Amino acid sequence: MGRYFCRRPLNRRQLAREGIVQAIGKVFVPNDIQGEYKDVITRNDFCRMAVKFIEYAAGMNIDEVMAAKDVTRNANAFTDTDDPDILAAYALGVTNGTGNDGFTPDGEITREQAATMLMNACGVLGMVPDDIPIAEFADISSVSDWAQHGVNFCALYNIMQGTGNDNFSPKATYTREQSIITFNNIKHNELPGQ
Repeated sequence: MGRYFCRRPLNRRQLAREGIVQAIGKVFVPNDIQGEYKDVITRNDFCRMAVKFIEYAAGMNIDEVMAAKDVTRNANAFTDTDDPDILAAYALGVTNGTGNDGFTPDGEITREQAATMLMNACGVLGMVPDDIPIAEFADISSVSDWAQHGVNFCALYNIMQGTGNDNFSPKATYTREQSIITFNNIKHNELPGQ
């Protein structure tokens, strides 16, 4: 008589580990972000990962994506960074500055900023529908006006989850682990426009 093994459901930590391993295998997690997963991700690192994700999903390098979109980097866009990935993300509309010609590359990213940039990265790939229903988070009214569409998009397509008690916690910071997992949650072949 054969033996049957029943695999136990994965716990949250195992799921996180599995998501990180998958994302690294897809080659959109820069090497220097692979570690210290509980650290809050910086604006610089999140943008770099967004660019790597766009390259992965588009199947071409970021310069080819920019050429297809007929945009170029502006070397003078920010006074505090000249990182080519940030300048590419800015040219493509993935990110904005923080005011006074600055980008604040070492600044911490919030959940609502992450949701907006995730949606904008998907937008570069033509994967954002015009009509997105309002997410049913208990604290949806505390999401900044400029971030509403991104939060709604990420909730609709299960890219980002809530933080418990039906909340989104838009002003809370975002970790490397959470960032990697949410980029991995984007089913780029299943979203609108694909």
